[in-house]
Amino acid sequence: MIFVMRSSRGSASPTPPLPRRLSHAALTGSCFVGADLQGADLSDAVLSHADFQGANLEGANVDGALWYRTVCPDGSMSEEHGGTCEGTW
Repeated sequence: MIFVMRSSRGSASPTPPLPRRLSHAALTGSCFVGADLQGADLSDAVLSHADFQGANLEGANVDGALWYRTVCPDGSMSEEHGGTCEGTW
C-alpha cells in the first residue's frame, strides 16, 4: 500500500482527508509531503523510506513505528535523530 499525499496549496482541488488509523500499516516509500496527520495512529507502522516533509504530525501516536531513511517533517533524516522523526514536528 503506497499513499501519495501532497499539499493542496496552489491547486484547484483539495487533498482528500487521510485515514486516521494507520497502525501496523506498511507505508514504506509513501509520500506524505504537506499532509495533515494530526492525531493519526501510526503506532507500529513501517515508515521506512517515507517522506513526511512539511507534514503535520501533532498529537500523532508513533509508538513502535519503524523509521529508516525517513524524511522527517522538518526536512531532516530520521538517522539524524537516532532512527526516529519524533520531536521534528
